Amino acid sequence: MLRIGVTGGIGSGKSIVCTLFNRLGAPVYNSDARAKELTNSSPQIIDGIIEIFGEQSYLNGVLQRKYIASQVFADSTILAKLNGLIHPVIAEDFNLWCRQMESVGAVYVILESAILFESGFASHVDEVICVSAPVQVRISRVVNRDCLTSEEVQSRINNQLSDIDRRSRSKYNIVNDGHSLIMPQIVKLNAIFGDEKV
Repeated sequence: MLRIGVTGGIGSGKSIVCTLFNRLGAPVYNSDARAKELTNSSPQIIDGIIEIFGEQSYLNGVLQRKYIASQVFADSTILAKLNGLIHPVIAEDFNLWCRQMESVGAVYVILESAILFESGFASHVDEVICVSAPVQVRISRVVNRDCLTSEEVQSRINNQLSDIDRRSRSKYNIVNDGHSLIMPQIVKLNAIFGDEKV
């Protein structure tokens, strides 16, 4: 069973791409959504976060994300500790999920991750697809979607890998610039991944 990573910067449209792959029958593991679930359910993560940030990290068993964000914003060392705690648990969870998908006959699966390379998740997939779009298009999408200012979105973009860097590390690229049709690009890759398995 092939494992395909899908990555892209904020506003690139990687979630839409993954949704379309899913409609073609590919199971999708959303690492961000799963991380949010595990921070409230994994004893390993919960104990680790409390050790790093204190008891106030959780209220009634729910992670206080704003508090955590305020702590890591100004301290990259603490952020590295948090990532070092969470990323291995996510990787283990993904590998378990992959075994389950393989047991039910999945030809290939998708791992969706904005930080596929930064987190080390790329080492758990066979191929990588980069979803890319011009920066101004991405900014406009996120401003409309998340009610952020252009400056706030640009700041987030500045803290991520560049599209050039992501594309250079990826075997495939899907252009989601608002003009190019993405479904034909996805159908083409779906056929490739199916053929590789055969």
